[in-house]
This record gives sequence, C-alpha cells and structure tokens, in this order.
Amino acid sequence: MNIYSGQLTALLGHNGAGKSTTISMITGLIPPTSGKIIVNGFDIATSMDSVRNILGLCPQYNILFDHLTVREHLRLFAILKGHPSHDVDREINEMVNVLLLNDKLNVLSSALSGGKILDKDD
Repeated sequence: MNIYSGQLTALLGHNGAGKSTTISMITGLIPPTSGKIIVNGFDIATSMDSVRNILGLCPQYNILFDHLTVREHLRLFAILKGHPSHDVDREINEMVNVLLLNDKLNVLSSALSGGKILDKDD
C-alpha cells in the first residue's frame, strides 16, 4: 500500500480487518511481523524517532484530559513529541497563534466545544 504526500488516507474495513494493527505498526507501537514500513524515506525498524518527528495521528476517540487546559495539553504533547524543554513555550505560542486559540489558552479542555466552523468574516 502506498500513502502519498499531501493526501489524506483512510483505512476502512470490518471489525478484525487489521486497521488498528496497521496504524499501531506504522506509529511504532507494535513491530510488524514481516515486511517493511517506510515513512517518508525512513524505515520504522531503524529510524522510528525520525518517523515520529514527521508523523501525526488523529484517533477516533477524544485523547484530551478534562482537567488540563489547552496550554497544559500543548505542553504535554510538545514534550511527548520530543521538543527540547527550552523550546516548549515558543512552540506553544506558535501553535496557539496558528490555530487562533489565544483566547482559549487557559481554558480546560472539558469547557471547549466540539468544533466551530468559522465564516470568512470571523
């Protein structure tokens, strides 16, 4: 299977088809039993740190912690992604600016809406 740069890819199939297992292998949670997985030129068997630097995953369930703020989540995920501690605050500021979340930075995730479609005038 090939997944192409700049495109979204979805895995569809019945229960037990191997969708979760495939994602778990691509993200390095479990090793493949055979074959090779190459992500953007990096073999997950030998370069998983490089793969994790360029790979993102959006699971179907909510991974936010109700008792953490937006800032605390961004700090947690920056650290999990391996950002150096001296760079985390800069990364948080960049993310809130890009995502227009400045007014939500200190809001608990449990108080956030499920999403809002912005008009072109917003």
